[in-house]
Amino acid sequence: MPRLLLNFGTPQECEFQLKPGPNFLGRAAKNDFRIEHHSISSSHCQIMVEDGSVTIQDLGSTNGTFVDLIPIRDAPLQSGQTLRLGEVELLFDADTPAELTITQSTGSIQSEPPIPPPIPLETVTGPPKCNTHTKYAAKFQCSQCRGFFCDLCVATQRTGGIQRKHCRVCGAECLPVNPLLLKPKDEDEDKTFFALLPKAFKYPFQGDGWILMVTGTIFYLFVDFIAHAKAFGGLFVLAAVLVTTIFAFGYLFSYMTRIILTTADGAKQMPDWPDFLSWGDVMVPMFQLVVILAACFSPMLIISLISIENPWMMNFILPALVLGCLYLPMGMLAVALADTVLALNPLVLVPSMLLVYREYIVACGVLFVILLVQGAINFTLSKLNLFIIPGLIGGAFGWYFLTVEMRILGLLYRTKKQELGWFKC
Repeated sequence: MPRLLLNFGTPQECEFQLKPGPNFLGRAAKNDFRIEHHSISSSHCQIMVEDGSVTIQDLGSTNGTFVDLIPIRDAPLQSGQTLRLGEVELLFDADTPAELTITQSTGSIQSEPPIPPPIPLETVTGPPKCNTHTKYAAKFQCSQCRGFFCDLCVATQRTGGIQRKHCRVCGAECLPVNPLLLKPKDEDEDKTFFALLPKAFKYPFQGDGWILMVTGTIFYLFVDFIAHAKAFGGLFVLAAVLVTTIFAFGYLFSYMTRIILTTADGAKQMPDWPDFLSWGDVMVPMFQLVVILAACFSPMLIISLISIENPWMMNFILPALVLGCLYLPMGMLAVALADTVLALNPLVLVPSMLLVYREYIVACGVLFVILLVQGAINFTLSKLNLFIIPGLIGGAFGWYFLTVEMRILGLLYRTKKQELGWFKC
């Protein structure tokens, strides 16, 4: 059966067996094969296995689908080709794992000798580049001339039904470079949540973050204006404000989830702004945000309504509010990673809070302090009659605190994902 190999040639190799008919790949849980990476779209591509042929179709993904480094919309697949979905690479293999061949000398059936392991590269100090295409990372090294080559610089030959790579310079077999031997050591890889926590407050200013801080402040000011806008002038104006509100809050939440995803993936700098290709890019995040808030605070609202006729129920309003505030950060983290509101399942999230209760209490505490500081800043600035300056200052602090909290949630998952065990390959 045809299959896809993720992290090919490493101890983390993961195999996806393709079934007859359509096979959907993407970041959302609804796909046949879910790949958890920020560069993968919710519904990224479809692979059709039918009548002995295999084709791949891009489903309008944000970061594109590539076959052997060539961007495609719809293309046939051949065994041994490399797929790239966003920044994730997979190897397509249509051969059976134990394909047999007939030897001419004896006529007996025997299996093809296994491919030797990747060449050890103890002398390499960093990720090698292709000798010909210096912008591309090398994926193969020649066993004879020891040159480094990318996919385009090796010849593919089928021997006994097995794809082998050969050097175009000397003709010898090329073996895959082991990425684990070449991956630079991440200084934060083994650090705990509490060790990384202070860096979260510097995160908005890493790299080009100051540019995003400026644009983010303006956008935050715009969202805050929309949130407090009073619509007068008829149905048309009301509809315009509604559409603008959906776009503003949907796009803002989309960027917040991107911060969580890139942080969980190990990024040190703020991500670029999300693409806006269709209204689905903001409608889906807006829907997710509304459902998260409803799941957290609807019990409090229900109790408030009941307490009108039953005053004794007012004793439960504050506990319900506190529980909703405690549930909110973990709910945002789960929905951002799973890209579905089904991740709000309390049977999963409540045990998860208990598993990482120390780190989660700190994350909630930081959020509480942020809200208090932001409220104090807004109250103080509202007393000043300085035209737009208080709004800009409040927007700058609001944007800063929001990115820091999303960074903290991403660090929580990054450092405790083994304990949480939410996603399995």
